[in-house]
Amino acid sequence: MLFITYNDSFSGIYRSQVIDVCRFFGDSLEEEIELVAFVSIRNYFKDRKEIRRTFAHSTVLPLFPGIKNWKRNQLLLNLLMVFRKRQGAITRGVFSTLLAQKCCKISSVIFDARGAYSAEWKEYMSGESSEIVREITELERKALFGADFRIAVSKQLVQYWKTEYGYNGKDYVIIPCTTDSDLDLLEDNKKRRSELGVKESEVLLVFSGSAAGWQSMERLYSILKGAFSINRSLKLLLLSRDNCDNDFFTLFPDRIIRTWVKPGAVPTYLNAADYGLLYRDDTVTNRVSSPVKFAEYLLAGLPVIISDNVGDYSKFVTEKNCGHLYSAIDWSVLKRTGAAERQRMKELAENYFRKKVYISEYRKIAEVEKAIAPKVSVRFFH
Repeated sequence: MLFITYNDSFSGIYRSQVIDVCRFFGDSLEEEIELVAFVSIRNYFKDRKEIRRTFAHSTVLPLFPGIKNWKRNQLLLNLLMVFRKRQGAITRGVFSTLLAQKCCKISSVIFDARGAYSAEWKEYMSGESSEIVREITELERKALFGADFRIAVSKQLVQYWKTEYGYNGKDYVIIPCTTDSDLDLLEDNKKRRSELGVKESEVLLVFSGSAAGWQSMERLYSILKGAFSINRSLKLLLLSRDNCDNDFFTLFPDRIIRTWVKPGAVPTYLNAADYGLLYRDDTVTNRVSSPVKFAEYLLAGLPVIISDNVGDYSKFVTEKNCGHLYSAIDWSVLKRTGAAERQRMKELAENYFRKKVYISEYRKIAEVEKAIAPKVSVRFFH
């Protein structure tokens, strides 16, 4: 089976949501997977080196420049498959799914849907390609209905399919973004906390991740400005390359630690904190999402402070009592997270956000190719 990705650079997310999945199929299901990665020419050699270093059974191909020219990559995929046997493919995102659907040597297509693509383009990516923005709803519809099976990252994403496209099928599984299998449960890292200059009496909040539009960083800083004014024991560890000059940073310079570390070092920094921050504006993109940082926070023993309507996770926080909603938190009484509570967070991560928990769902995916009779013609779109 193939796992095809399109325009995804190598990163911590790629490692945990693509490469780790490929390894899981091999190690736990004894299914051979080949990763086929279409990557930007700009970073081709760097991405190729990293992808092949972390997963040897990979073919890394250069993308034809320009997202609006995505169809021109069809020839490269067809050429790759000329001398190969017919096989199924897991396809990450809309564009890899559409390319696979048009390839006659691919017998079954499993649409690995990471979010609401039409909404994401219109809400956060409209400046990148007006042509794609005009077409994305129809492209997503073709990917959804033309696939033989689907992977959704949340229940809310399936509801989006039903509401937006009238999808009423049952050929899907729900697998949230899970942690990298190499991440282990860690003990409290008092040494790291001391290195950061955080006192035992202080409450350390952490944000880890990019500053992309959907992260709603300006709104987060506005909320924290009020929280820091109310509770003088609060500190923030910002593991991000965000260079925002929000006045939050000038008001509390001694209580904010800004740094960027390599992905492998992130867990020890998370483990030094008391709470993980996850704020998202109430948009369709965020309502169907499955941020991997949620799972990583819990695995580090951190309750999560989260906004309303973030995928399935806002409800999860209230049901499992594993954090606070921004809309209901009392910052004045927020205290450090105790050892017993940290252990409970870690157990929640083990029970809900490890790939082994979803082995039956992955087994269904592996069985799709065997259940579908070989096709002799190019797939017809519904």
